[in-house]
Amino acid sequence: MTEKVKIGQLVYSKAGRDKTKPLVIIGIEDEYAFVADGKHRKVDAPKRKKMKHLQFTNTNFAIIKNRIVNGEIITDNVLWHTICEYLEGGL
Repeated sequence: MTEKVKIGQLVYSKAGRDKTKPLVIIGIEDEYAFVADGKHRKVDAPKRKKMKHLQFTNTNFAIIKNRIVNGEIITDNVLWHTICEYLEGGL
């Protein structure tokens, strides 16, 4: 399963309080993905979700992935605006 999972990938929650909400993977550990959206779920406190509870998309945000891989700080504002821009058709 982890071969299709990437940092910076847009996913949707299939279960829990955040069901159907768009989230971005900001970390991966075993069968868990750490996800955040920058508004309801902050980058400092990402939600740990089992992979089976996520709906994966083919959308990857290179800007988010590159910042995380390079050890740069991702702000909640950047994450939230990246998601909103994509959903509004800007990317």
